[in-house]
Amino acid sequence: MKCELHFSFTLSREGRRAKMSEWSKAAADRFRKNARFEQEQAEKLRQEEHAKNEKAILDSNNLKLNAPKMWDDLCDLFVGKCEEFNLEGAGTTLKSLRLDPNTLELRRDESQRKLIFDPQRYVIAVPGLESRDIPRPVERPIEIKLKNGSELGYFRGSEFVPAERIVESFLDDLLSLWGRP
Repeated sequence: MKCELHFSFTLSREGRRAKMSEWSKAAADRFRKNARFEQEQAEKLRQEEHAKNEKAILDSNNLKLNAPKMWDDLCDLFVGKCEEFNLEGAGTTLKSLRLDPNTLELRRDESQRKLIFDPQRYVIAVPGLESRDIPRPVERPIEIKLKNGSELGYFRGSEFVPAERIVESFLDDLLSLWGRP
C-alpha cells in the first residue's frame, strides 16, 4: 500500500480579498479616501500658510524699502506748497525745514509744527496738530501702510489720506485758516 499526500497552499492577497466581506472592503475604501482627503487638506493649508508668510515678507520688504521714500516725498511736497504760498505775497511766509532725516518742522512767523517719522514703525507723528480734514483723535498718527494689495499709502486709522490732503490740511492749520470763512 502506497499512500501519497500532496498539499498545496497558496497565500495571496487575491485569495484573501475574495473572502473579504463587502462591508470591510467598503470601510477600507472609505478610510483610504478619508485619509487621502485629510492629507490633501493639510497640504493645502500648509501651502496657504506658506503663501501668507511669503506675502507678509514681501509686504515688510516693500515697507522697508519704500516708506522712507514716501516720507521724503511728503517732505518735498510740504516744501513745494510752502514755496507756492510764499509766491502769492500774502503778508506771511511758510517755511518747511528738515531738522534731521526724520523730523520736518513747519513754520509761520512764530508758529511752528513738527512732523516726526518713525522709520521702524512707518508712522508719522504730528504732536499737537489739528486739522479740518484729518479725522480726530489728533493723537492718532499717520501710518504708511499697504492699500490695494502692494501699493503703499498714508492712513489715519483705517482711512486713506492722500498726500496732498495731508499737506494742505496741515498748512491750513498753521495758517489758522480752517476755522475762518
